[in-house]
Amino acid sequence: MSIYVLQVITGKELEARKRLELLELCSGERIIFPRREMIQRKKGRRYKKVQPLFPGYLFLETSELTDELIHDASRCPNIIHFLPDNRRIQPVSEDDEKLLKPFLRDDGFTPLVHIKFNENDRVIILEGPLKGQEGLILKVDRRRRRLRVKLNLYETGHLIDFGYRDLGVTPK
Repeated sequence: MSIYVLQVITGKELEARKRLELLELCSGERIIFPRREMIQRKKGRRYKKVQPLFPGYLFLETSELTDELIHDASRCPNIIHFLPDNRRIQPVSEDDEKLLKPFLRDDGFTPLVHIKFNENDRVIILEGPLKGQEGLILKVDRRRRRLRVKLNLYETGHLIDFGYRDLGVTPK
């Protein structure tokens, strides 16, 4: 199974996903709209909010990308094109696929990442799709409870914020 990326109009990802699902293009495919759970602060109160992980992108997991599938998907409203472009469609590279797989499991929903800080204030990820990927973390915003991570997709770096839940400090 290969993963292909569709660029869609930002904010219209769910509509585009529903349209693609209605087409029933072929069996054995999945259309994934990855989302993440974030903690928002408004007027001093914190609440959880679900946001797109990659705004403006859908992921198509299929064993075979046929001309009919490309044609029908390209004609759907709110869909712009396949990446890198419709003339030379390429699946996500193996390295990118390994990095993306944890975010594309099940329905593509990423809950809050559970972390701890060690005695040197270094982040240890205990649970979530970033487990074992501490090297990808660029910045930690403790006030807003966010981890800034750089994920590469088609040789382009995307800075993505993830909400986290602090489980305390790891003792020495």
